[in-house]
Amino acid sequence: MLLLLIGLAGVLWAALGDPQGWHGGMRWVRYAFVLASLGLITGSTRLLFPGPRREAGADE
Repeated sequence: MLLLLIGLAGVLWAALGDPQGWHGGMRWVRYAFVLASLGLITGSTRLLFPGPRREAGADE
């Protein structure tokens, strides 16, 4: 849950906060920060809601 909140805070800060004034090369840092925050959100949802377990040798 904490990872989800950190990811959401990062995306909101990058979208609405201080990085809007970043120009030039720092623009790429902002893009990397947003992608990392979205990765945190995706990873945290997979931790909160794991997929179904598959048993070894089970027929599908």
